[in-house]
Amino acid sequence: HYVTILRAAAARGTPAAASYVFQGSVGAVLTGQGAVANVVQNINADQREALLEALQVVGEAIGEAPELEERDRRELTEIADEAAGELTKESPNARRLSSALHTLAATVQGIASAPGAYQALRAAAAAVGINL
Repeated sequence: HYVTILRAAAARGTPAAASYVFQGSVGAVLTGQGAVANVVQNINADQREALLEALQVVGEAIGEAPELEERDRRELTEIADEAAGELTKESPNARRLSSALHTLAATVQGIASAPGAYQALRAAAAAVGINL
């Protein structure tokens, strides 16, 4: 389809116009050779609180999940605590936070009794630009 549009535009002697549709959070869109963008993601107080509350719900779900072995439960609780600690910093490490949230989301998504915990974490993370 796209090739047909390009050929038709070339035959007319006009460049083809491009349309882009983005679903979800987009920090930057780059086009063209050598394009550069800098994106600064800030977390406001409400977003921080929502994410901390979601981490609390996730921690409770992990603590109550009978399908998790004790070692896994302990390690995942540590990850949740570290993510919460990262959020309390003035400038949280975005990569560390994203990694922790992805790990927790993957785990909680597999806990049959915790669909609400996953949804809460997913919504709070999306609000700060982290898509789970």
